[in-house]
Amino acid sequence: MSAAHGGRRGIRRLPDGRLSLLLDYGLSGYLNFWDGEVLHYLGDGVTGDQVLTPATALGLDALHGGTPARVWERLRPNVWYDLGWFRFAGVTRREVGGRQVFDFSLRQETPPPGHGG
Repeated sequence: MSAAHGGRRGIRRLPDGRLSLLLDYGLSGYLNFWDGEVLHYLGDGVTGDQVLTPATALGLDALHGGTPARVWERLRPNVWYDLGWFRFAGVTRREVGGRQVFDFSLRQETPPPGHGG
């Protein structure tokens, strides 16, 4: 995963300008989830109210600029699955467990950007 994503943090900018996003469902403390075909990816920070961090700013920039993100799903420790390319479709601030979070909604792209993966 380190070679494809460039580290273990949740969201990173790739050398070509697109993003790479790591997704799990509570294994790291983040409660990302699906609502039908919409992926909900929570911003940076697992305790207290989330504030605008550089990682969360990447999501906001991608939303406003249309930057695609390759999403990697963590199946279990050290096992990842490539879900393909997604676009940020929206963001809301909402309460989760008594704290305010950035809730990004993403939709899968078909075909992927650049048609080359």
